[in-house]
Amino acid sequence: MYVSDAYSRIQVFKKARWTGGKAIIVAGTTGPEDHLWNATQMSANFAYRTLTYQGFTKETIFYLSPNIELDLDSNGKADDVDSLTTNKDLEYAITTWAKDADALTLYIVDHGGNETFQMSDGETLSASELAAWLNQADISGKVTVVYDACYSETFMQPFTQSSDEARKETRDDGTIPSEPDQEWIVMTSASPET
Repeated sequence: MYVSDAYSRIQVFKKARWTGGKAIIVAGTTGPEDHLWNATQMSANFAYRTLTYQGFTKETIFYLSPNIELDLDSNGKADDVDSLTTNKDLEYAITTWAKDADALTLYIVDHGGNETFQMSDGETLSASELAAWLNQADISGKVTVVYDACYSETFMQPFTQSSDEARKETRDDGTIPSEPDQEWIVMTSASPET
């Protein structure tokens, strides 16, 4: 598969065999007037399709979106989005649905702020909340977080603590950064300030 962007950069994806695990896609929004919504939905839908090309199925992908009427697998049913984009439903997806998965891929796309992500109109997700939920999930394998939003550097700070810091640090809100033996990969797509 080849993908080209507006700058004529071409990326080639190699076919790989799916080795297990689950994936969660989060398409956030600021509300009805969100000027990034079309790009957000396109990116989230592309992530869904890319995961299915890699062997994931509807049963191994949990998709959160404000648009629950999507039919991404062309089966004539709007049954591909599992939930609206809320903190409560993301917490459920991570700590219950994905609990004890062999591996987890988490793709988050929309507006970001300083250590926050815009889930929906009036609801934000803090980086420390997300890190705490991922720690609770007890994923035995690799956890890959792809964060596609502004201020990505500030959002990933709770995930990049060194082993010694992670062992010693307990935050004021009671959360603990990623466990020293947890294998996390965090990828971001924006600069620290934009």
